[in-house]
Order: sequence, then structure tokens, then C-alpha cells
Amino acid sequence: MENCLEFYTLAYSHNHRPLLRPTLSYVAFHFEHLSESPAFLLLDFSTLVSLISSDNLVVESELTVHRAVCRWVKCRPGERLLKLAELMAHVRLPLMTPEELAEVQDDMEEFCQPVQLQWKELSSEERLKASGGLRQGMYHQGVVFIGLPKWNEISPESEELDSHVHFFDLSTEQWEQLPDLKLLTFPGCTSVSHKLYVAGGRFLDNSCSDNLFVYDALWGRWSQLPSMSTARAWHAFHFCNNKLYAAAGWDNTGPLASAECFDLEQEEWAPISNLPFSLACFASTTFRRKLYLIGGETNMGGPDLPSPFRGFLVYDLVSEAWNQVLVAFEFYEASAIALDNCIFVVGGLSEDIALGGRRFTGHCTCLLEDGTMDRGICIPSVPISISYPGVTRWQKKIYVFGGNCNDSCSSAIHYWEPGFLSWTRCEASLPDPNYGAFGFGCTELKVPRKRIVSLFQTRSAASVSIDSTQQDAVMLA
Repeated sequence: MENCLEFYTLAYSHNHRPLLRPTLSYVAFHFEHLSESPAFLLLDFSTLVSLISSDNLVVESELTVHRAVCRWVKCRPGERLLKLAELMAHVRLPLMTPEELAEVQDDMEEFCQPVQLQWKELSSEERLKASGGLRQGMYHQGVVFIGLPKWNEISPESEELDSHVHFFDLSTEQWEQLPDLKLLTFPGCTSVSHKLYVAGGRFLDNSCSDNLFVYDALWGRWSQLPSMSTARAWHAFHFCNNKLYAAAGWDNTGPLASAECFDLEQEEWAPISNLPFSLACFASTTFRRKLYLIGGETNMGGPDLPSPFRGFLVYDLVSEAWNQVLVAFEFYEASAIALDNCIFVVGGLSEDIALGGRRFTGHCTCLLEDGTMDRGICIPSVPISISYPGVTRWQKKIYVFGGNCNDSCSSAIHYWEPGFLSWTRCEASLPDPNYGAFGFGCTELKVPRKRIVSLFQTRSAASVSIDSTQQDAVMLA
């Protein structure tokens, strides 16, 4: 806290990214406290702009940023007042309540700056676009789970049973239930900021879905988007370059080789190159603008002779082609997540020659882009042997949720941080600890805080301009 602003200024002035990332993260987390310190008032103009324009600021109200700007200007008004309009262009006024905007206007009048507020109604999307996005402190960062039913409630007559949708706040380890969705197992799910996308999945009658749903956390409701061309479950489903990619998996006839993508702007599905062969029971993740399907099982030997696929299928979003990377080992019903420069593969089933089949494992592997193992990173095995666990990342940590093991399901939550020799079990567990779960979809999601939600659901936002007699008018939207 005593020197972080100095180190951030040093890193920013030299564009030294290895130092810039951690210092920005630290300063952003403590921004409200640091903005009241003497060192903050000594920041130069460009360094201050780099901070107040960052999405990473952990502030619950945009008024905190405005007040920081005012303190900086008041420190040396003679030379800094001319910069006020330019600084205020980085204050996200549409994220303020009318009461907060009134304080902004009072402050500008104190600076002898003429102020004109031009009001107009804005929809939720218009307000978000006008503001430039939410700051990090304006939402809860966590994991959302699709397909966590109360298994003891399920029976052949439960065709209309809803799938409970849960949000797990990683900072507090508290659960919150979101609006339900029709019961699905093995759906594909991914998120883009505060929006959760769910594609496909398997219904209770074992049929597969081609539906695509979106949950908007700002509005707290589900909407249906155009369906996929193919119903599928156990498939890869990821976001990259403003598109959603769905690949392989199963439908009602067996494993698939087809793949398609959904353009979020056009809201249309389009086919992409088919896989070289059908693939199921694989792990998947995105890494460096590529989609990775890891291991699994293929039916190249015929529908009755499935065989393990010892390798990766990699879809390059630039060349729009699939490539194979062969490896000497097998991944089956595992889960994968990319972190830093590696892909971590967790759990699954491994070949057991003595048993003549596969056995559950908690083994974890760190892989490089070319499929080779990174011997420099030692990742311990998960304390339980599981397949299809939910896997996410947060603050340089890998989290593992639930999973399947023989005739039972786990309800445990573990996390591991690179450099540590063991996994840590969280005090919290899955919402139904008596039954556990597997076959659910999970992904990271940003859930706005209640104050932000109420603000966005009120159609009374303002597009504000601050006029200065010394500078051109600056639109602050």
C-alpha cells in the first residue's frame, strides 16, 4: 500500500507488462483507499487517465471515481483545472443514480464550470454501451451451474422438472439460486460478461436439445435465441471473437463430427469445418484463439468399436481448419481449463490394463500448446477420483466442483494455486451435498450487484455533457 502507486507509475511509463499487470491489479483492488492518499495526488495526468479508464477498478459506485478526479484537480487547480473535462470523459456517468449526478453537477459548479445535463431514456443495453461497461467492483465474480437438480426428486414422471440454476460467489463461497431452466444434463454453457449462454443438453427422456438460451443477469431473465442446426449434448461450447462455437458431442444417433458457430451480433448460426471424425467424452477449452478438444472417444473403427483418441483436435479460428496433435496418453471424460500459458486437464478415466478397462482418477496434467507435458509445473492429483468435474479459474486458482465416481457423485469443491503442493477443500459444497452432482454445465459469470441491477432496470438514464468555457464540450455518456 505504501509504494504500489510508485511501482505502477514506473511500470506504466515504461510499458513494462510483467510489472504492469500485478501493480494495476493491486491498485485497482485498493483504488478507493489509495485515491485518498497523498501519493495519488502526485500522479501525472496520463497515469491517472490509465487508472480511471480501467474496467478493473474495484468500486461499487462510479461516484468514487468522480470524487478521486475532483481531489486530484483540487490539489493543483491552477494547472489541472484545464484537464477536468478530459478527465470527466472517463467517469461513467450512466452508472450513477440521479442523486449521484446531482453531486457531480454541484462539484462542477464549484469549479466554476458551466454544466448542462441532457436527459434521455436509455434501455439496459443502451446504458451499458453508453457507459463503456461495468467496473469490477460493480458485480460479483463467480461460477454459474446449469443442471443441478435435486436428484432425489427425479422420477420417470418428472419430465417437467426444472433444472436448478445456481450461482456460487467465489469471494464469499455463498450460493444464490437464479431463475430455473427446463431440466438439462450435459449442456454446453459459456458466458460473456453478465450474459450466460446455454446450448443443447440432454432431457430426462434421453433426447437431445438444439436450443440456445441466454440469461441476462442485468434483467434476471432467460430468453431464447435461434436454435442450433443439430441437437447435441456432451459437446464443446465456448466463446471466442464475439462468436459461440459448438462442436462434436452426441445426438440421438450417436457421436457427432459436426460443428457450428453463432454470431452474437447477427444472431445467426453458420456451419464451420467438420471434425475429421466423430468425437465424444472429451475435454474442451479455448486457448490462444483456438478451440481445443482433448482426448475422448472416436468411432473410427465402426459404431460398435469405439476407441480412445490419444490426442487433441485443435480448431484455429484464423485458418478455420482442424488439426490433430497426437499424444501418448489417454484422456476420457476429463475436464480442462486454460490458465496462463498452459492447459490443465483434470480427472477423468484412465486405462487400467490390469482391470482390462478404465478407472476413475484424480490425476491432473499440465499441457503446452503443442500437446507436450510441462515438466516445470507440478500439479498434484485432486484428493478424489472423479470424471466430468466442473472446472473454472479465478484469481490464478483452478476450482474443481463435484464429479462422478463409480456409483456416487461428489459434492466437494477444491481449488489449487500454482506453486502449492496440494489442493484445498472449500468449506462450502454443492447445494445438494447428500447427492452431489455430475453432468452439469458450469462457467464463470459476472452477476451485477443489486444497486446496479436496480439502476439498469430503471429507464431514466441521462446522456450528460459538461461544457467548459476553456475547452470544447465533451460528451460523457
